[in-house]
Amino acid sequence: MLSFEEWFAEQPLETRELLEAHTRGLRSALQKERDARTEAERRLRGLDEAVTKREDGKDFPAGDYAYVPDPQKPSTWKLRLTSTPGGKPDARIVGAAAAALGPGFRGQKVQIPADDLAAVKRKVRSAWRKANPDKGADEMPGGIKEAASLEEAANVAEWLESRIHAAFTNIADDLFGNGYVTREERIAMSGAIGDALDAFHQAMTDNAPALFKRGRWTVAPDAPEGAEVIESGIVPLVERAVRDDGTIPVKIIQPGWGSSGFYSPELLERDGPRVFKKGLKMFWDHPTITEEAERPERSLRDLAAELVADARWVEAGPGGPGLYADAKVFEAFGPAIDELAPHIGVSIRALGKAEPGEAEDREGRIVTEIVSAHSVDFVTTPGAGGRVLELFESARRRAATTEPEVNAVNEEEVKALQEAKDQAEEDLAAANAELQRMREASLLREAQDFVSQALEKVEMPAMTRTRLRENLAAQAPVTDGQLDQEAFSTIIDEAVKAELEYLAKVLGTGAIKGMGSAGSEDEGANLHEGYKAYYIRQGKGADEAEKLAALAVQGH
Repeated sequence: MLSFEEWFAEQPLETRELLEAHTRGLRSALQKERDARTEAERRLRGLDEAVTKREDGKDFPAGDYAYVPDPQKPSTWKLRLTSTPGGKPDARIVGAAAAALGPGFRGQKVQIPADDLAAVKRKVRSAWRKANPDKGADEMPGGIKEAASLEEAANVAEWLESRIHAAFTNIADDLFGNGYVTREERIAMSGAIGDALDAFHQAMTDNAPALFKRGRWTVAPDAPEGAEVIESGIVPLVERAVRDDGTIPVKIIQPGWGSSGFYSPELLERDGPRVFKKGLKMFWDHPTITEEAERPERSLRDLAAELVADARWVEAGPGGPGLYADAKVFEAFGPAIDELAPHIGVSIRALGKAEPGEAEDREGRIVTEIVSAHSVDFVTTPGAGGRVLELFESARRRAATTEPEVNAVNEEEVKALQEAKDQAEEDLAAANAELQRMREASLLREAQDFVSQALEKVEMPAMTRTRLRENLAAQAPVTDGQLDQEAFSTIIDEAVKAELEYLAKVLGTGAIKGMGSAGSEDEGANLHEGYKAYYIRQGKGADEAEKLAALAVQGH
């Protein structure tokens, strides 16, 4: 009887190949079945014992880590965020994770695949906010900082999340700064903002996952397929000055090669009047990437003019063939355009389609359609010197300081505003006066205490000491709002010396006598008469001088 191997060897080639194919398929099916059974058994075991990673003598679940590429392989987990399994984010540990995503923690920078990096940073950011509820967004480590930026948020969902976070945080900071919420309430707000951002991210993940894959500057699918932002080359101004009515003729674009590709005369004649319509805004310079990210709608401070007529194709225009239109220049920019006219021009920002091709003996992108126009902007011409660029930027700053009239107010509102302003100024003046009074009173008390301590070391009549204390305190020298103790000591020493010398002369002796307990009755009488004579010379009456002298003698 033939064995299977002998029988198989005698079969035709086609039969052997067919059997081998069936055998491979059967083996593959059996292997898949074994793998599925193994996975099912592993999951059943997992119901009794969850997969964890052991660190610092503790078993941490996957949820405690920012990066978990394979929930069943703890060796792949990175960036732990808690100090206890399943616990809340720990500020110190989260800080280490943030450092590992930035410059590196203790010299070690974690390696995360580029496709997962944004999600990992988002989770660490959320943990940081929960672990540091009393800190603001400006204190967030640079490695995870959102505003690190809107440019880093390359997709629509995370870019929008960044803007929501910035807006919420600014509102909460304003409320706290103006005294409308307490510190504890501001801390609670911080945690709530973090929870809201997590909920937003999850909602986007569940309901609009495509937003995480769509580039920030990628046109949405319902826009014309293949459309992208395009710009033209710089077209010099047609005339050198703004007309008396505030308008200026503008050559919007000319045929030929531009910065985004080649624009044919036929394209401009066909699409130009349709997209460059009356009312289209003209801004002072194209936006930078950061400006476009932070304010895609553009800023009013840069709004320089607007078209007052639809664009028209002119074959034999004053500046050659191209699209022309009149524009109304806003007052703040009129002088700048007059001054810089020889050095500036205009450039379009629009949405269009382009494809590879060749024109005018040159290969490159050929613009096939201008879908819509964003703006026509004033820009400096190539080769403009530093002085021109300085003047160009200066015009923007001047315009920014010219605030447009937004809302008219009636006389009653003006009066109420003025009264509120006057009251605020009065309150401020009163507060400043009270503050100054408190400062002066504090300095006077400090000076009196300082004089008292200095005079305690000197023997003299009590009334003399009291008078010196009051007089000297009023002469206290102040430097930078503080009592100048060194200079004050000198003043006190000089005043005490002069007073003692004067008293010695008044009493008719070469020195002050009777300090401490009185000596003889004659000495006391002489001292009494000396003081009485002194007070009479000071303008006191006889009776008052008698009383003061008696008090002075008692003070010895």
